[in-house]
Amino acid sequence: MITIVECDGIKPSVLRSIPVVDFNSKDCVKCIVCLSDLVHGDKSRVLPSCNHWFHADCIDTWFRSHSTCPICRKRVSSVQRGARRESLAQNHDPSSEHPGLPTEPPPNIDGCGRYPGGLRS
Repeated sequence: MITIVECDGIKPSVLRSIPVVDFNSKDCVKCIVCLSDLVHGDKSRVLPSCNHWFHADCIDTWFRSHSTCPICRKRVSSVQRGARRESLAQNHDPSSEHPGLPTEPPPNIDGCGRYPGGLRS
């Protein structure tokens, strides 16, 4: 027997409590929802439960049918009153996104996994 469960997203009030900020980091961060890099100035959200970054539109769409982070699956809750946007950004640790993987790029590859000057064959 197959059981179909309708997935509920997070409450709109919880989503509204997570600030949308302009991405501003030298770290190479990939939005796991759309698989594109976050670049300087992108509208983004950092989840308060785990400090993972996403494009705001991407994670908003994700949260229509999910209530957990797409990377670590921690349940998302509202941001505490008085929490500062700066503290969220300062707490980001890109190595926490994929524990156990090397954090240094391989030789001859930039921080986003691309060869300088384009792809090599």
